[in-house]
Amino acid sequence: MLSPDEAAAREHGAARGITRSATEQSGLEYRTVDTGARHQWRQGHGPIRATRYGQHTDAILSEIGCGGEEISRLREQKIIP
Repeated sequence: MLSPDEAAAREHGAARGITRSATEQSGLEYRTVDTGARHQWRQGHGPIRATRYGQHTDAILSEIGCGGEEISRLREQKIIP
């Protein structure tokens, strides 16, 4: 019986498209289980990625009326990422 980490590291899973390489925001590279769902509209595209922490912060704050200087100030005060 293999652990999930051991199974993901095996070449067999990569060859069958069961596992894939991934990179954390910190730059750490690892292998993980790929998404099981295969959609025709996704062919030729990379894997679906989760939203990064703070990825949409500026856009959301802009939508509610915050200006660039205000967003910068919030970031300097470590209130937002």
